[in-house]
Amino acid sequence: MSDQVKTTDLKVRPDKIIKTVALVVVCGFIFGYFGYLYGKNNAETTATNVTSSTTPTITSSKTATATSTATAVATADWKTYTNDTYGFSFKYPKDWSQDQITQDDTKNMDAELLTFAGPGASKNIEHGGPYGIANVYVYKSLVEISKRFDVNASSIKDLADKLAAKSDPFVKDVKSSDIGNLEGYTAVAGPNAYGGGKYYFAQDESGQAFEIHVFTEHSSYNPVTMAELIGTFQFTK
Repeated sequence: MSDQVKTTDLKVRPDKIIKTVALVVVCGFIFGYFGYLYGKNNAETTATNVTSSTTPTITSSKTATATSTATAVATADWKTYTNDTYGFSFKYPKDWSQDQITQDDTKNMDAELLTFAGPGASKNIEHGGPYGIANVYVYKSLVEISKRFDVNASSIKDLADKLAAKSDPFVKDVKSSDIGNLEGYTAVAGPNAYGGGKYYFAQDESGQAFEIHVFTEHSSYNPVTMAELIGTFQFTK
């Protein structure tokens, strides 16, 4: 009799098995559902972060393209100056005139000076040509431009910094600035810089150095026009 009772107690009821299996299935479904929601939310968050981090680059590219396109439209009817010897070109307004002159500060150097005058410009006694709104100096090397400013420069940035560091600074507020397809620098003329205005400095891959002196007090100076002109420079050496 005692053996029979023990045997009966060890038996598992079928309804309990069914309930246990059902409970396991339900729990598995619940955990699986919440796991799915968590994974989906995490994936959406990651995608949002990636999109946010890449958006500025896309915007910058579109802005640069828009600026380039606007410059091309604004300068469509301008004249083009091309210098095959030094390997560069740029555009300037069709009502401007251009002269190639020899000036005391470059005649003993391997350099060239071009001056561009706006409409109605008066004669400049020192230059023997029209009073330019912009002078473009081209130097065969960094050594030549260093001679002009009496500094020993190791790079075009070093040149601009040393001019700004003089006790009587030739330029000030040196900043990086694109000059056409070259990375260069711009600076405000110092108190003793001839004619005042702004300076642009750049150096191409062949080592040639470029200095652009813009006379901002010129009667025909227009900051928008000048910015467009600087943007049209193309250096091919």
